[in-house]
Amino acid sequence: MLSGLLLLTTAGCSQTPVTDTVNTASATLPSWQAPERQLHPLVGTLYQLDANQPIAPKAFLTQLPAGTWLLLGEQHDHPDHHQLQLWVLQQLAAEQRLGAVAMEMLNTAQQPALDAQLKQGTLSTPQALNWPEKAWPFARYQGQVQLALDQASRLVAADLSDAEKTALRQNTAAVKEHSAAHTNYLAELMVKSHCGMFTAERAKPAARMQIGRDQQMAKQMLANSQADKVNVLIAGAQHARKDIGIPLWLGEQPVVSILMVSVAESTDPKDYLPQAITADTPASAIADLIWFVPAIPAVDYCAQLKSS
Repeated sequence: MLSGLLLLTTAGCSQTPVTDTVNTASATLPSWQAPERQLHPLVGTLYQLDANQPIAPKAFLTQLPAGTWLLLGEQHDHPDHHQLQLWVLQQLAAEQRLGAVAMEMLNTAQQPALDAQLKQGTLSTPQALNWPEKAWPFARYQGQVQLALDQASRLVAADLSDAEKTALRQNTAAVKEHSAAHTNYLAELMVKSHCGMFTAERAKPAARMQIGRDQQMAKQMLANSQADKVNVLIAGAQHARKDIGIPLWLGEQPVVSILMVSVAESTDPKDYLPQAITADTPASAIADLIWFVPAIPAVDYCAQLKSS
């Protein structure tokens, strides 16, 4: 059910597909599509939380060690998050450093279709990929998917299939939890994202469902990691967080987490960090970097939920 948390923002903007994805690689970031606060001083900044300073995105990618999993945590309906994902893949592919690309938007039932389309990315269609259009509009991910099929070692279906989700939902008590505090935190996040329409206690099965999904995605990542390349995960920001998401289940696997964030009024990068489980959690334990983009118009999802 945390898929519900992450799918609250799936309506809205789309991404313009890029056809010649590798040849268009450039150190210059794409033009912004989100209309609000484009001139904010943080827009375009990739900010390192441990060093408390920005780093040039191209230089950052060049410094990434082989074998790393780079986690790109998105807001699902933000077009500039999708543009930056594609830009990252283009840079790594142009340097022949792109390993596996895993996506939350793809589930294990799709893996045979994905494998059948390897090296045929620019010809791939949603139908050939069994793409789940209702949950994840293909226009948002077309460029990333097609480039990964053509240039990555494998496009990995990271999430559970519908059948696996149903089975897990029926037995969430069997999920191995990280800690009571972690489960409680996820449950509280779900309550907030659903506008207080149910209690945290009622949300705990959904929190365990989220944990099960994170464990599955970690398993898929570890099984497909390329030791001599940089591997990339595209997923919702909650999944990419080091303190509550997939990294908890990756063991000793090297991970770098980027949260992509829309700017608001503040010009202090640390004001954009999500609330941690405990007050003494250091910023770098939540994520390694924040990448700032313009904002899209606000949507009152609570009003939508309560009227449905």
